[in-house]
Formats: sequence, structure tokens, C-alpha cells
Amino acid sequence: MYRFLKDEIKVRQPVSGTQLEYGSTHAQAKMDYCDIHSYWNHPNFPGRQWDGNNWYLRNIALVNHLDNKILPNLATKRVYGKPFTVSEYNHPYPNQYAAEGLPLLAAFGAFQGWDGIFPFAYSHSNNAEPKKATSFFDTAGNTVQMAHMIACHALFCDGYNNDADKDIVVAPLTAEKEREIFKQNRNQYRFGFSGLGLDIRHALTKPVAVDVSGKIKELPKLPEIPKEQKKFEYPASGKGEMLIWYDMQQQGKGFVSTINKGAALFTGFVTEGNEYPFAVGTIQFGKTNLGWSTVSMTTLSATKYSEKFLLVATGEMTNTDMKLESLGDDKVTVGNRWGREPVCCEGISAKITFNGLAKTVKFWSLDESGNRKQELTPQKTYKRFTLELKPEYKTIWYELEINL
Repeated sequence: MYRFLKDEIKVRQPVSGTQLEYGSTHAQAKMDYCDIHSYWNHPNFPGRQWDGNNWYLRNIALVNHLDNKILPNLATKRVYGKPFTVSEYNHPYPNQYAAEGLPLLAAFGAFQGWDGIFPFAYSHSNNAEPKKATSFFDTAGNTVQMAHMIACHALFCDGYNNDADKDIVVAPLTAEKEREIFKQNRNQYRFGFSGLGLDIRHALTKPVAVDVSGKIKELPKLPEIPKEQKKFEYPASGKGEMLIWYDMQQQGKGFVSTINKGAALFTGFVTEGNEYPFAVGTIQFGKTNLGWSTVSMTTLSATKYSEKFLLVATGEMTNTDMKLESLGDDKVTVGNRWGREPVCCEGISAKITFNGLAKTVKFWSLDESGNRKQELTPQKTYKRFTLELKPEYKTIWYELEINL
């Protein structure tokens, strides 16, 4: 099919096969680029497929499972020397932690040096701007996903790891080894580090890939990661343009904090009153509905004398009159009772303290269109300043202006 498209029809566009994991990696690697898909807790249909009345998904957060789920699995199946994209990805709604998904993918993909990431999807409807969440996958109307989308761009593009290929750990995947893995597992979902007997957790600290060219003959010599290790960071020295911390040390209380030159992100579970690393400072949360939040900060403009930022803080989100029904074992559903407009979002209570000199600091809450609504007063001392986010501001995003 590839030969027909390229040689006979003279197609100029890049061509991939299907997604990796759907067949032989060696066959996929003969295309122009390799692609893969993934969903965190895709909806399940115990009766008829895609029955809108009979379904459930698991309402759990990825931050508690980053050492063995989704992102390391995707990374360790990348084909070395081929452009790599993730053209379908989402944390389907009504998972109440879905806001974490796309920012985590953006930060991790930038660190790995991937070539493109695609949320699935914007909308399956003719209504391009709904005022409520409408389905499992549509980001249109999903306020807590859409509001962080600007940060996703900056986390991926501004934080892109141009040195990924210099740092990369590559393992050989021969055609013979691929067949051996398939015979042993009767599926192709281990055509990566796991099938080669390598620890996929290395993907949290190093860019990774498999080689199918035959040029790399030996498995990489990697330091052993202790089984009990639940904290990972890149770079390990804590210095550089990109920093990522994955902290799963407290069971059920995982969080991720990352910063690059264009954006910062905190997402995870929080204890009221505790301080967590965020941007060039710390964030301290008040009481939240889920004991969890996602906070992003994006540079909008920067000069020698001033900087402007968009700050987004999200938590629980439901449609009006939407009832989330628990089925036990973390399973939830709303059946066909998705509720009505408008979407309802939790206002996050938090104090964010930034280290660094600033002559003046201005701070505004924003309305639903991103216009300034109310000017707020930061607390400022000589070498730091603090912003306080409050539910009574009735917003999930803020504008920050720092004059240096």
C-alpha cells in the first residue's frame, strides 16, 4: 500500500501505517513516520458497544501511576530515527481528574523529543462552542481541559528538548525478537522495553526508543532502579531549562511539577496547608473538593523590563444537574444524564509564592472570555511576592504582570 501511494500515485504527504501496537513495529518503521494512540481509562460498555445508557469508566488519576502506566509505555515503543507522534490521546470525561491528561502529555512529550501530539478530539458536534461538557472525548465545552490548552502549547513547544537525541537510550528490537515476544504474549503490546526485559521507568529520566535497523546490537547498560523508588526527576541535578518532578512517594497522593522557559505546571493530590514546588516558588492549597488540582502558568509576553503570564487553576467540573454515580471499584457513570448548561467549575483556593525581585506586581481575575474582571492585590516583600486565589473570585484563570 505504501509503495502504491508513494511510487504510483506520487503522494507527497507523510504516510504512516496504523498506530504502533497494531501489528509489527518493523512494518510500521518502513513508513515515513510512526504514530501511536492511548487513552487513560477509556469508557467500557458491559452490554452493547457504545451504548450511551450502559457504560462506566474508572475515576482515578494518572499521577498516582506514572511509573507504570501510559506515558512510559508510549515512550519505550518509539522507533529510533523515525518521526514519532501521538495522534489520539485523552483522559475521557467524566473522569474528574481529566485536566491532568493533556498537560502531562505535553510536558513528557517535549522531554522525550516527540514530534507531535494530538488531543482527541475537539468536537463531534456541529456546535463548536457548547456551554457544557458533551461527551467522553470532546474538549469543546470541557472547561478544565480547554483552559490549560494554552499551557499545553508552551509546555510542548517552548520546552522542547532539542538534546533528546543526544541523551537517548536505545534498545535493539530485531525482527526475531519481535516474533519471540509475540509468541510468548500472543499480542503486540510489549514491542518495547517491557518485552525486552528493560525497566520502562527509565523513560521518566531519559529519552528512550527501540531500534529496528539492526545497527544497535546490544541492550543498553542501565542502572537498576529500586523497586520501591517512587520519585523521579529530570535533570537529576535540578539544573537546566526543563525540570520535571514525578512524586508518588505518598500512596494515593501523587503529583507532578514541571517548569520550562515558557510554562510551569503542577497537577496532583494536595494536602491542605502543605507547600508544593511550582514555577520559581511554591504553591499552598486550601481545601479542594477532590483533594486535587491542576495549575498551569504560561508566559504570554516577555521583555527586558516586564513579563505577563496566564495562570489557570482547576479542580472539579460538572454540568448543571449532572449526577456522577459510583458503581464501586472506582467505576463511575452518568448514563445518558449528562445534565444541562452551564458547566460548573470549582474555584481553587491557593497561595502561590514566587521568589525573585520585582518592582511592581499586578494581578487580575479574568472573565469567561479572558478579559480582566477584577484587579487583585498581591502580597509583596523585598525578594518575593504571593498571589492568593479564592473561590469567591468565581474564575479559573488570572492574568499576572511583573515589572522588573
